[in-house]
Amino acid sequence: MHRFASLRLMTPLLPEVSSTGLVLWRLRRSSAEQYWCSVCDREGELVLTLRNPTSSGMAVSETHSHISSLIDRAERLRRQFCAAGWMMVDVDFDEPD
Repeated sequence: MHRFASLRLMTPLLPEVSSTGLVLWRLRRSSAEQYWCSVCDREGELVLTLRNPTSSGMAVSETHSHISSLIDRAERLRRQFCAAGWMMVDVDFDEPD
């Protein structure tokens, strides 16, 4: 379920998170309706983003100073979408996106 993005730049806050991000979860209602929730480090701040990979806009972009508040927010978002009928996507690392 978790997929590591390119880990070129490790961060001092979380070594697993790079400036390009780490996907926490993916949801899908249809092939055109998807959301990816990810965290990235931007100049020492943790940024939570929720985006549709097929569009250029962000549904959510929030800055968090602590990983615990970021994870709590990501889980609340996931539960809200799942309650509305969205399904978790278990990504096979060998299959293309």
